[in-house]
Amino acid sequence: MGANTTVNYYGTPYSPLTKEYISDKLRGGRGIAFPTGRLKTKSGFCAANTGVTKVKDALHQLLKTERGERLMLPKFGCNLKKFLFQPLDAITFQQIKEEVLFSCYNYLQGATVQKIRVLKGSNVGNFGTASIFILLVLKLTEDGTIFSEEITVQ
Repeated sequence: MGANTTVNYYGTPYSPLTKEYISDKLRGGRGIAFPTGRLKTKSGFCAANTGVTKVKDALHQLLKTERGERLMLPKFGCNLKKFLFQPLDAITFQQIKEEVLFSCYNYLQGATVQKIRVLKGSNVGNFGTASIFILLVLKLTEDGTIFSEEITVQ
């Protein structure tokens, strides 16, 4: 009775696209590349991205969105534009750091903030106000890659 080694497979094996999706999901998933729009090199409306590019796109979305701007996620975003009309001193820079760290901790997936630095930008913004320059050093959770990203708020 132990000589029977028949194995039955039910269904169809995974397609290569499904295997790629599963492996991407295990590595942290894919994101939508921004800006959206039909690409000339690939078919479809939205391109997908992974890794550092995905986190950078998500970070820009998070920090350039004001709280209350998204319909289904009213706490998503960072209220950075309110700091443009305040004196850019050490207290304001500390409040900006806390705002960015709070938003990244709650909404940024796939990376952790290692360092943050806030500086007064050299350019003048749209309404004659000074711009804010934020430099972030992040670490990917999937493979430990460390990268930096600069964001200017005007």
